[in-house]
Amino acid sequence: MDLSDAESRRRRGCVILFTPDSPCLGELRPMLEGADRVTVALWGLEQADRVTHILLDSHPEHDEPAEAVRLCRLWLHGEVKMPVAKRAILDVHAMAKLMDDPVDIALCHAVGQGCSCVHTPKHALGLPVYELTAVFLTGGDPDGVVGTYVDSLKRISAEDKGGMALAGFLLGREG
Repeated sequence: MDLSDAESRRRRGCVILFTPDSPCLGELRPMLEGADRVTVALWGLEQADRVTHILLDSHPEHDEPAEAVRLCRLWLHGEVKMPVAKRAILDVHAMAKLMDDPVDIALCHAVGQGCSCVHTPKHALGLPVYELTAVFLTGGDPDGVVGTYVDSLKRISAEDKGGMALAGFLLGREG
């Protein structure tokens, strides 16, 4: 996997080591761009939930990430309105300001971006940008994480969503 851009950004002192145009996202980017809005929202929430568990392992005292995922799932299904979910997303981003470790900060922002996919698919690449930064900083395997993204998106794309209860705004209606 080509991580030269991340290494270059690290040497320049950048906090976020990946961008939506990073070569390692070359397979994922067009898949997300070609997926329907509901698929991207479901994918973002699934990935945000996975990252939440990583954060909970090191910060069990913080329920903000799990609460954001929970409320954004309810928002997706039309059970809460946007202001409730938005507040939870902003709480996760605010949690990052309480952290000292750049890995934890990046993971908080990854959760926030994944949850924000319910609002707009444009947030979808934000999750990998932040999570891969955390993975890179810990010496983890970015290639394996990107594989997780791709496999998850393929699975969710193939699922039948016809009977799923969805918020009106996801169906082209207000709400």
